[in-house]
Amino acid sequence: MERVIVLPDPALTARAAGLRLLLALVDAQSVTAPVHVALTGGTLGTRMLDSIVGEELAGAVDWSQVHLWWGDERYAEDAERNASQVRTWLDSLPIPAKYFTYDHVSLSRGCPGNCTFCGSPKFWKRKVRFHSARYFVDEMELLYRKGVRFFYVSDDTFTMKKSLVMEVCQE
Repeated sequence: MERVIVLPDPALTARAAGLRLLLALVDAQSVTAPVHVALTGGTLGTRMLDSIVGEELAGAVDWSQVHLWWGDERYAEDAERNASQVRTWLDSLPIPAKYFTYDHVSLSRGCPGNCTFCGSPKFWKRKVRFHSARYFVDEMELLYRKGVRFFYVSDDTFTMKKSLVMEVCQE
């Protein structure tokens, strides 16, 4: 039977949902890995994600075994886009280079093109998502400290956002 929990204000609702997410992840990881989570943006979704940054319980989650999926029907090409609203939270997750050594790095994923010879349009649905410049450079710095001296940039469209590439170069 479903039940609805009503809390007195949005801040408490966001925090309660964030803690429930963390508990669900810890519970799920006790029996299986990886665990898949669908994210959404919006005001409350973003507040929920912000509320778990720094939570002690977040340290019990093996983030390298959490696969994040975007679950949202809205698409806008600006800061109001839900994907943009959670980028800060996504960038706060541990960088895989803390756990693994590899030489393929990517600033983005996806491609807006529809080339018949390429699998990217079918896989990413012609959408592009970007890490922040800081996240990308931090990842490369961690790998460099692990001895990686040559990087393969694996983006389909690394130079799509010239301003972001310039930020990477300035970092």
